[in-house]
Amino acid sequence: MADPSDPPDNIEPLARAITEQIARRVPSTEAEIAAWVDGHWHCAAAELEAGLIDETGAKMPGYTVEAGLAALRERSARLAR
Repeated sequence: MADPSDPPDNIEPLARAITEQIARRVPSTEAEIAAWVDGHWHCAAAELEAGLIDETGAKMPGYTVEAGLAALRERSARLAR
């Protein structure tokens, strides 16, 4: 599980890699994948920080969409300070 006290840039490469794996499940151009990753990697970062997914992107016990959204709201609020 990622340490929530780590600076956000430490988690970005892993979150981007997980997001790219998800994006590649659907036939898309490289440009579409890159754009999707740019727009969604924060979601994976929030779920990693909250312990909702592991370093491979697998959902952990207790994962729910609602928990993922709450983690994203918390991350966004923390980074906005």
